Amino acid sequence: MERGSELLVLAGNPVHEDMVEAYQMVNRPVFSVQLVQDRKHRLLSVRHGSVHDSFTQACRDAHRVFAVPVTEEADLVVSVLGKPYDINFYQAQRAVEFARPVLRQPSVHVTVSACRDGVGNDGFLQVFRGCAAAADVLDCVADDARLGWHKSARLAQIMVNTRLCTVMGIPDDVVRTAFMTPFRSVQAAVDAALAELGGAARVYVIPDAGAVVPVLTPPA
Repeated sequence: MERGSELLVLAGNPVHEDMVEAYQMVNRPVFSVQLVQDRKHRLLSVRHGSVHDSFTQACRDAHRVFAVPVTEEADLVVSVLGKPYDINFYQAQRAVEFARPVLRQPSVHVTVSACRDGVGNDGFLQVFRGCAAAADVLDCVADDARLGWHKSARLAQIMVNTRLCTVMGIPDDVVRTAFMTPFRSVQAAVDAALAELGGAARVYVIPDAGAVVPVLTPPA
């Protein structure tokens, strides 16, 4: 939840800094082997050497496969989760998080997921149920932080400037508990979003949203 904890960012990222501090406590040389898989879980690369050097090289490999550069933010992003990322509502949060770097203020995001196993870990929904509005979630989590509840806070942060919509195999009342707007079809969700945004809108569709992160990159 700390500032700088962002996807595909190492510099100034407190999570990465904690991991670096941890391995620096090992008082002996460490030979590291780093494996990177592609989107289909096939071996992409093997890097070896010191922890720092091999990890840095592996990150470059992963970035080449999972990061998609875009030059502009989007008014509307439609993120489609396929297997295995479409397993439940809990895991569907990754679609919103992965789109976060390119969501304009204001904007609309539509998550499409079968949610084959229903809600999953419902801890994040329990946080929402105790709040009158999405913005209240941040205070709830700050007062009673528990493992897994960070998903609620991350969603609440995004909801400050982005309306979250869903096309999921989850009952509408459950979706509304998380302050999201449910739709029965992607077309209905897109039509409503475009009507809300008005005028011309930049739209991104991410058909492999569980394994792709759009990255805002200045034009060359």
